[in-house]
Amino acid sequence: LRGQVSKEWGNRLLKAQRLWIQFRDTNCKLYEMQYEGGAVAPIMSADCALQMTAIRATELANFIQKEESAEIASSDNVGSPETGIITMNGFSGKDGHSIVISPKLRPDEDLYAISGSIALAEDGETVFLGEVEKWNYDGLIPIKEFGYVGVKIPKELQDYYFNNARINGKFDLVGIYVDNTKYQTVDGQEKTAPVLEAIYFVIK
Repeated sequence: LRGQVSKEWGNRLLKAQRLWIQFRDTNCKLYEMQYEGGAVAPIMSADCALQMTAIRATELANFIQKEESAEIASSDNVGSPETGIITMNGFSGKDGHSIVISPKLRPDEDLYAISGSIALAEDGETVFLGEVEKWNYDGLIPIKEFGYVGVKIPKELQDYYFNNARINGKFDLVGIYVDNTKYQTVDGQEKTAPVLEAIYFVIK
């Protein structure tokens, strides 16, 4: 798999996979201990490992598919780890995941690039709430983090947006960080999301 992805991503994948194998073996050992001394103990442990490995294989395949999709679009949708700049079809902005997870107190009116999905939108409203996901590799096990971004659709993009937008539809965005907005989580917590005014917006 490492040969199918970028070097940096591949190194992270290798680290995550080694930790995942440790987790799988420790977890499946519990099944064996549950039937310790019985003939089914090794069978239960092996079945656990088989099921977890199948799920992990699907997860890795999805990782690879997303990574390959990003590489295929390398000429018009490129991320640069060295500079933190992402280019989408000639429009460039800073990687916007950082402000999604931790919005600034004062919007800096700089350009940011984000990929996400339309989470909350209404017909006739030119602002929608997008969901953005990012993998956090800082801990022992990779964790998928979710955040939200408000997206303002300018007049010149509104016809395209209303004719093509759909709930859960994927989008790419380069926009100006103009404001912050409040939203509530399902458990009632109030959170802050950055608001980007789109200069480049495409629904995938």
